[in-house]
Amino acid sequence: MRHMKRDLINKVIPVIAYSIPTFVLLYPSFFVSFLTTTLQLSYWESFGLIGIPFLGRIVGSMFYQFFRRDTYRQSMVILGLLTLAQEITNIYILFPLRFFVGVLFGILTTYAVEQAVYTKNNILLGLTTSGWAIGWILAYLSYSLILSWVSISYLGIIIILLALFPTKMETSHMDLQEKKIRLTPSFISLIVYMSALTPAFVLEVVPNFLEREKLVWILFPSYLFSLFLYVFLPIIIGRFDSKLLKSGIVLIVLVTGLIAFLANPFFFLLFIPFGLAILSFIPKVLVEKGEEPKKVGVALNIASVMGLVIPVLSSLFSYFPEGILSFSMVALLILFLF
Repeated sequence: MRHMKRDLINKVIPVIAYSIPTFVLLYPSFFVSFLTTTLQLSYWESFGLIGIPFLGRIVGSMFYQFFRRDTYRQSMVILGLLTLAQEITNIYILFPLRFFVGVLFGILTTYAVEQAVYTKNNILLGLTTSGWAIGWILAYLSYSLILSWVSISYLGIIIILLALFPTKMETSHMDLQEKKIRLTPSFISLIVYMSALTPAFVLEVVPNFLEREKLVWILFPSYLFSLFLYVFLPIIIGRFDSKLLKSGIVLIVLVTGLIAFLANPFFFLLFIPFGLAILSFIPKVLVEKGEEPKKVGVALNIASVMGLVIPVLSSLFSYFPEGILSFSMVALLILFLF
């Protein structure tokens, strides 16, 4: 019984390690009005504050390459402390603080993806990558129930408590020199992740977009549906592994995204779940193409620099979300078909 309980905890840890840092990273997306009025930031500065953790994420993923011990507990404790510190409303402190949130995000999500890939369990891999959707759900619920930038930061206490879970880390045990030489993701892996992550990063501007339309409620059912797709799509892809099936999913994301932004916001009910869930089968696709499991997490985090670029440019240029979404989905179509 004790062995079964520990085995269950070990399977839950990758999901926690992905979803909780995602929550800390994303909940400021619901406070753009607060940032522009109370802190008197411009829109591009507000989205810069929201997106700057994605630069830290790259640093975190690079640091993770050289860790030989299980990093879960230490990282969760530090993340909890940084969350508590986000109650500060001094922008000169918030910007570097958010950068370090990104560093912890990079460490924990790379850890989560690596552990999930090593299990070779499609369901666990889907649940782990669904941590992005779970993080969005937690951010939405926290915003809806608490409605306070300062009060949400106190959830850092719960994050610290989550560090108490026991873990069992799997690792490739490369030596330091080997890591320096070999742990650079392939160019194709970076392109695939940059394209596949675009819908998720476009979502950073969606809460503010829907708030103006008084349709923020659309987010919650969309995120819930995405959880189902995160588990369902890897199973279907694993069973049928069809280029046309993968391409069809990409087309759904492209078409529903363009309609949602340009004509009917209710199409976010489809764009959001499919746009998020497309990430659920990307790690397996890359591993099957010969990429190493540890490199998959690194590629994910390097490509995440677009998490800063996309929202900032979206606040400066009209129709940028639609343009970058079209370009990225066409790139994925070409890679999947050819």
